[in-house]
Amino acid sequence: ELQAALCEAKDAAVKLRDAGMAAEAAEMDKIVGELEEALGAELKAEELRRAAELNQGASDAADAAKKAGETAAHVVAMPFFKGKPKLAQGVLDAKELLEGGKASGEELGHAAEEMHDLARTLKEQGMEEAAEEVEKLAGELDEASRLKLKVDEQGSEQQVHKALGGASKDGHELADKLKAEGKEELGCVVDAVNVKVDAVLGCEHADVGELRAALCEAKDAAVKLRDAGMAA
Repeated sequence: ELQAALCEAKDAAVKLRDAGMAAEAAEMDKIVGELEEALGAELKAEELRRAAELNQGASDAADAAKKAGETAAHVVAMPFFKGKPKLAQGVLDAKELLEGGKASGEELGHAAEEMHDLARTLKEQGMEEAAEEVEKLAGELDEASRLKLKVDEQGSEQQVHKALGGASKDGHELADKLKAEGKEELGCVVDAVNVKVDAVLGCEHADVGELRAALCEAKDAAVKLRDAGMAA
């Protein structure tokens, strides 16, 4: 909404100036400046919020992995697994994976599936106590996997948001520059891209379809600018 208000304020300033109302246009320029400052602060706040969520998510994922690692160590040490290296190997693999501290969400999820399978096997063989402990490990691996995948998603979204913020800033500056130079039509072409970029930027989760549409329009705008002799 703030981005939409900024675009409308800029358009209003242009219309006032074209109508010969310089004083009123100057007042609107002041409003534009205030809106730009507010937008910059909002984008910075959003960036900090996403960074905080990412840090908290990473901490939660690390805690979950640590908890699963402790359970894996306990399971491996159970008397039942002594002398049963084949059954114990899967748990040992999970333990080593967790101890490395660099396992991906997919790897943790795969380890969880293996532990679920092992728990079923143990249960079928009547080894209820061991099955229960392995199933507990499987559940903790599931949780560690879920949290790690969430962190990866948050990291990707943070990168997207940062890139869109830069594109929005550069796009508005270019549109303003073109309009100030009297190239109103080209400025409007760039502003059409800005509208799409700002729409995606305003969403908590970027829509891939809208992002592609903004990219296509940006490419078309680049062609028009190049055709107009504005290569630099």
